[in-house]
Amino acid sequence: MFSIRKARPEDCSSIARVHSDAVRAIGPGYYSAEELESWQRPRPVADYEQSIQNKEFLVATNGELIVAFGVLNPETREIEALYTSPAVRGTGVGLNLLEQLEQKAEEFGFTSVSLNASLNAVGFYERAGFVAQTESTYRLASGLEIRCIPMIKRLA
Repeated sequence: MFSIRKARPEDCSSIARVHSDAVRAIGPGYYSAEELESWQRPRPVADYEQSIQNKEFLVATNGELIVAFGVLNPETREIEALYTSPAVRGTGVGLNLLEQLEQKAEEFGFTSVSLNASLNAVGFYERAGFVAQTESTYRLASGLEIRCIPMIKRLA
């Protein structure tokens, strides 16, 4: 059984593991080996800690194990991250986490929320009601730019 809670500073190493595992599991054809290598490197712990403190940072757990995380930036009205461990893909945990982030956005009074979808995740977000915009690029922490699809969803 999965549960969702606010992230805590002591979760940072588990969050970094989920990030790396999720990117490593992206199938061939979406991104080059160089892009995936750069992207799967976890951010510094201080970056995660700052996001936990300043943003709506949620984790999904299975028992004590963190299996997914998501981040809503209230200032930009953007879902900045949503990553799931490969072992829980297709179980609904990612969608549940996304719905929780959307609920947080509604609590802030937002009428819409945006995100930059990785190429492999566009279908997931479309099924969740997001509408794709024109392809763009996203700058990774390393400085490397990867292709992405900006998406928007109108909220209730």
